Amino acid sequence: MSPRADTTDRPAMRCPLCGGEKVIRAGRRQLVEGYRQLWRCHECGKRFSKLERGDKRTPGNVVLMGLTLWCEGYSLEETAFILSNKYKVRRSRACISKWLADFEPSYRAIRRLNETRRTVVRNHLFNHRGLSYEYQVHLPKLQFAKKFGGLTGFLESIPDSVPAGVFDNGLRCSEHPAEFPLHHARHQRWNWLTTQASQALRLARHNRERHAVIERYFLSCDRNTVATEVPVWFYDKRLGATVTGHIDVLMANFGKLWVLDYKPRAAKENPAKVGAQLALYAQALVYRAGVNQQDIRCAWFDDRDCFTFAP
Repeated sequence: MSPRADTTDRPAMRCPLCGGEKVIRAGRRQLVEGYRQLWRCHECGKRFSKLERGDKRTPGNVVLMGLTLWCEGYSLEETAFILSNKYKVRRSRACISKWLADFEPSYRAIRRLNETRRTVVRNHLFNHRGLSYEYQVHLPKLQFAKKFGGLTGFLESIPDSVPAGVFDNGLRCSEHPAEFPLHHARHQRWNWLTTQASQALRLARHNRERHAVIERYFLSCDRNTVATEVPVWFYDKRLGATVTGHIDVLMANFGKLWVLDYKPRAAKENPAKVGAQLALYAQALVYRAGVNQQDIRCAWFDDRDCFTFAP
């Protein structure tokens, strides 16, 4: 099953003033806590922001932490207490409830899965080539990965199974000379993935936070994201070298395993190059985790465009 395409150039929202559906982007406003996306309604001519009044005075990282804590099983009282201690920001239960009503995290529908687990998200920090990669896996959602070969065991064993020095000496997937002809890549606008990315990016205070915010929001608030920053590696006999990489988002959805890569300007990416990178990620999962290649779908996306294909 494939996501339905929406060719209209508008977000999945209505004008809060007149209820019109002809809504387009109208620039961004810079605030102390970051950037805010603005919208304009063609029917009434008014500009507006989707954020509610309470959110305007709350930095995006605080809202993201509140959503994450609640989705990981903390009560509203516990969430408010942690936010007060960590960020010195006092927010009431009602305020946090408004955040949940505004963002509507899809994980709330299956939040009951947290009840039998003391640890919901397990993370491990890798340092590869002088850069830090925080691998995170959502343990309750691993049950959605059981149908994909040995993926569950692979994800659980990553902190102990990554060979030392492989990522420092190996060839990155993004540097691989291969190109993947994408004659069948499907371009979609405003689909299920870009809508969620748009929600997450509302919480990014500046551009440098976009990747981290996307990954954190998807992992904790989305019901289908299983892991983020997944390290993969395999030996390429043709090149005589080990190929390595980090998958931004790994998602089980529509009966397929989705290998996702967030690109801030997805429409301007070189399809052959980014397609090869994602296809190599898929090949690594086939080799390393025993996933059936027919069950894998790849996509690169931003908050506006999404390009999907079968590797």
